Amino acid sequence: PDTEEIRFSPSKLTNETRSKEEELLRIIEKHVNEGERCLVYYNSVNKTDIGKKLTKLIEDNGYNAYELKANIKSEKRESTIRNLIDNKGLDVLICNPKLVETGLDLIDFTTVIFYQVGYNLYTLRQASRRSWRLSQKDPVTVYYLYYADTVQERYGGDTWTG
Repeated sequence: PDTEEIRFSPSKLTNETRSKEEELLRIIEKHVNEGERCLVYYNSVNKTDIGKKLTKLIEDNGYNAYELKANIKSEKRESTIRNLIDNKGLDVLICNPKLVETGLDLIDFTTVIFYQVGYNLYTLRQASRRSWRLSQKDPVTVYYLYYADTVQERYGGDTWTG
């Protein structure tokens, strides 16, 4: 039963960049400097607006980033992204993988970064395949970010290039 007894309280979070964010920025810097675009996936399961936070972090480090949100109708998503690439010089697209799991080709994004990994493997696999299509001529690299000494490290954390 909920007794409202506090059994654990994490240390206070600050606005400082933590190691996972530093690794995200390192990957983005490496690939954007090589002329690639990056696709960053997050799976927010609470009220924290991680997409907004990531967009600010990436833009504050000099990259043109855009968060694709559910308010963009599915039939307009591909044209919206194309417009951002062609007219705004988009470097990094940020979104929840559910928004792109079906019917969207994102071959302009040859670096895929799962900042957070969700529980639905179907959605994860579909989202990772948005950049790796039959028409893709360039190699696609997929990163799964995780914290050491967590369950994420045991079941994930690999980099795949194909």
